[in-house]
Amino acid sequence: AKFDCTDCDLPGLKCQECLCTQHQFLSFHRPLEWTGECFARRSLSTMGLILAMGHQEQPCPHVMTEFGPQKLVIVDLNGVHEVLVGWCRCAAGGTFASQLFRCRFFPASMDRPRTAFTFRLLKHFHILSNMARTTPWDFVGTLQQLTEALDLQGTQVCKWEFL
Repeated sequence: AKFDCTDCDLPGLKCQECLCTQHQFLSFHRPLEWTGECFARRSLSTMGLILAMGHQEQPCPHVMTEFGPQKLVIVDLNGVHEVLVGWCRCAAGGTFASQLFRCRFFPASMDRPRTAFTFRLLKHFHILSNMARTTPWDFVGTLQQLTEALDLQGTQVCKWEFL
């Protein structure tokens, strides 16, 4: 057991399989891996976790056909995350944008979304902009600081998509 999670309240190290199982519906948590000398940041997507779209959060049986899971940048309250998304490829699955909406993500593009924002992030920004007069620029700067503090191999805040 050599993995821990900075966002969980459950103490103790876990093996990779247990950590992924516990985080099936917590895709935006930030795990740490013990290297033998220190803890290093990892992402759940590099550990094999796939965010399932459609089928009530169960993987679509057609995810692995042709294209397989795809990378998607999702911006949440704790920063910017690059995740693997298993799009539903069934005939009734709908567009990728509609699948994101059903899972409470707001896509930055309707045609071919590569970035999405959680609804809770947008609600948080809405309240901050009304109550504290936080500008979009300052809000995105805060998200960038949260993300850069994690040193996530070049994942970039999508300022222009948010603004």
